[in-house]
Amino acid sequence: MNKAVLVNANIVVLASSFNPSIISKDWMTSNGLVEEPISNFVHTPVFSLVENKDFQLAVDQDRLQLSAKKPVLRNMNLMAGTIKKFFSTLPETPYSSMGFNFAYRIPVKIHFLEKIVSQKEQTIKELFSANYGLGVIVLFKFRSFVVRVNVSPPIPGNEFQTVNFNFHSSIRNGKEGKRKSDLYRATLERAERILKNE
Repeated sequence: MNKAVLVNANIVVLASSFNPSIISKDWMTSNGLVEEPISNFVHTPVFSLVENKDFQLAVDQDRLQLSAKKPVLRNMNLMAGTIKKFFSTLPETPYSSMGFNFAYRIPVKIHFLEKIVSQKEQTIKELFSANYGLGVIVLFKFRSFVVRVNVSPPIPGNEFQTVNFNFHSSIRNGKEGKRKSDLYRATLERAERILKNE
């Protein structure tokens, strides 16, 4: 395998006070938030968890997290739509921010950092050790998001390393959250262009 593979994807929405107790099976179904049957469900006053074959939705008083169980194209396309429906269903919730998170596994033999960091190998060896791994954290703006890219150093003997992308943006209300949800596909495509060194 000589390319990056998406291994995890989730959307996180923060608010000053979610009400997890309203997240019930019936509420999820009647509001069109799930297409597939619910397979696992936990419902308490302070935490709710809903799972089906495609997604896991966890909600506590400060945070909602929608995670794809398998980050395949169909699920990726459904995630932003599901979050938009959530914003439409609960427009009065005092939202504060949202983040799109993507984790990729790349083969160590892809020298991803060579374009980012000009390595002075001898200096690094002198400072640390002849057996070193180089990682990097990069922050930049993309549209209305602040993006944090964390490239883990390769572990000696391991064939892969991890590249995590977090696209973070402040939101003030459900309407703004819906509008920024429309950028989900663009953020995923931006992450993939970076991994292809484009």
